Amino acid sequence: MMIANVINNIPQTWCVIIYYTSSGASQVGIDLSFGIQKLIEIHGSHRIQLVDIPSVVINERRKRIHLMYHPWIWSSLPANDVLVFGGNSVICSNSPLNLTSFLAKDLDYLGAPWDAFNGQGGDGGISLRKRDSMLKVIEYSTTLSSSKKDQGKEREKEASWQTWGAEDRFYVKNMLAMVKTGEYIFKIAKRLDTLQWSAIGSYAPTPHSIPPLPGEAPWAASGTLPSVKTDKERELFLQYCPELKIL
Repeated sequence: MMIANVINNIPQTWCVIIYYTSSGASQVGIDLSFGIQKLIEIHGSHRIQLVDIPSVVINERRKRIHLMYHPWIWSSLPANDVLVFGGNSVICSNSPLNLTSFLAKDLDYLGAPWDAFNGQGGDGGISLRKRDSMLKVIEYSTTLSSSKKDQGKEREKEASWQTWGAEDRFYVKNMLAMVKTGEYIFKIAKRLDTLQWSAIGSYAPTPHSIPPLPGEAPWAASGTLPSVKTDKERELFLQYCPELKIL
């Protein structure tokens, strides 16, 4: 259902890539998912692609958080504009906005609203990013860790990623730091951009009409919005974004 939700709300020229491992529970899950197999039959393997993570990568980084800042993941992508999504997010089909609306902003990173970094960047659960920019951040951070080692630090360059923490904060924090050096130019989402992009937590604006007017309600929703103040507000948002009921 999640993949169908995404494939129905992205341009026809875009594809969905599902990363998995061809052994163990990951492969069994793919084999048992007749829904995924049917979607591939309907849309074609060029639009829904299954990509096997190489054993050399998965053996080193088994957690998703660590995979998200592995160079191979980003280098394997066929395009520079990337929509990152997972099992805790949906796209609201009633939104008058579409992915093209946000692509026109040409941002290097856009996520759901958060309070970190003065609202810049955003939560990465459902986010729009530039592949090449993510690779620049990885290279910058790895080089930085290496230089610290040269100054007497014990941390090895190859293992520096183990301390990078939450991947969305890692990317935004380092992009902001790289911009401050004056050597890099990144377009990082402002608070207003993130509010148009997604609902999250207690932020779930209810439109005055369905379909809503542009800017009245976000394009997506991240999480089950557990902190929405009243049942009425939740019900109004669910009328606008019934896809949220999937979660």
